Amino acid sequence: MKIGLWFRCKLLIKNLIKNKLTFVLTLMGVCLAEIILTSGYIIADSYYYSQFDRYRYFKENGIMDIKLNENSLKYKEDIKKVFKGECYISFRNYYNTSLAYPVTVNNINTNIVLNLYQTNQNFNGQIITSQEHVVMSELLSGRGITTDDIDWKSKVIIIDSVINKILFQEDGIGKNIRIPIYGSHTDENNNTEISVSRYEIFKVIGVYKNTQQDSINFNKQIKEGQTLYYNARCYIPESVDFLEDSKSEPEQMEYVYFGVPDTAEKHDEIKSICQSGAEFDCYTYETFHNQMIQELSGIKKTLNCITLLIMGIAVILIAQTMIFSIKENISDYGIKKAIGASSGKIGMELVSEMLLYALAAFIVSILLSIVAALITLKYISLQNPGIGYSLILKRQTILLSFVLAIETCLIASILPILYLDNKSVVDIMKFE
Repeated sequence: MKIGLWFRCKLLIKNLIKNKLTFVLTLMGVCLAEIILTSGYIIADSYYYSQFDRYRYFKENGIMDIKLNENSLKYKEDIKKVFKGECYISFRNYYNTSLAYPVTVNNINTNIVLNLYQTNQNFNGQIITSQEHVVMSELLSGRGITTDDIDWKSKVIIIDSVINKILFQEDGIGKNIRIPIYGSHTDENNNTEISVSRYEIFKVIGVYKNTQQDSINFNKQIKEGQTLYYNARCYIPESVDFLEDSKSEPEQMEYVYFGVPDTAEKHDEIKSICQSGAEFDCYTYETFHNQMIQELSGIKKTLNCITLLIMGIAVILIAQTMIFSIKENISDYGIKKAIGASSGKIGMELVSEMLLYALAAFIVSILLSIVAALITLKYISLQNPGIGYSLILKRQTILLSFVLAIETCLIASILPILYLDNKSVVDIMKFE
């Protein structure tokens, strides 16, 4: 029995590669849709699962990042009542200024912009602001903002590691930094010009670690020899107010709560508090997760549509190739029919051949898809330094790829089977 089975498989493989052109064309037809679907799924899963890891700290620390604008700020006290016992850090973009003169870094003129954020006594450098939402960091040296700093309105400042390196050669703790305050002046010709009107002196009490992306971008610009514009986020006590014309009410505030047990429930409560028109942004692990799942689902739906279209074209081409192959070997099928082989048995032989095509296409497609995914992910990582992408090959992707190969080959075998079934021994002899 084993010898008979092995002989059958050997004979099938021999017939399969008898016509090399037919073999290659059929295999390519099956592989095309396979590779597009499989590599697309691998790349999408790998990319988005790396994004999930990037936001895992939101989940692990129970973080809620809430941004209120001038319309929703009136609800800030009601929102605070939603959180019972959870600590929070507040951020307000208080004043943006630039150093009066550029600093030379590796013989490159570097213009430094200081974005001053007021914050409360819970700020210790572990959670910092970014362009969209807060990110995790750490305090490299010094200390954070304390209650005494708030009460005494101490002019102290926490700077990032890049500023510490540029201005203080990585030894800024305890030293002063002069913050230029710009004002408009009118000269004797009634021309208005902006210039430094005075300086505010702040003492550096802490240095926090830049995000990896910020450090990479900064070093990249230095290597390229460009004139550098560096935006630094610095943090001062929320009670310090040195602007004469500062507004009593801020235009925007950011509250970061951490240790929240159920962020989704709190998010719903905040929604119910803020009435229509009072817009706010709230970032939690759930919001990131749901957004990325929707994007991933949309990408996969698009891949499925493209795959179905290519699969339809592949089925037609494979069917035509198989019919052409049958015509080339029509005498063999005529002999089989003449000695008593039924149409069903001959049809099963064709199906067996197509299943072998499916198995070969599946193996080739998986290997090529992995290679294509690795190359693509490598390219994406080069475009986004500091972000690592691990290859994610899910069982569902492998199963879907296998099912697609089987379906493509089985559907493609229908027309050749029907074509051969309609041919009698007499018709075959006449054709021959």
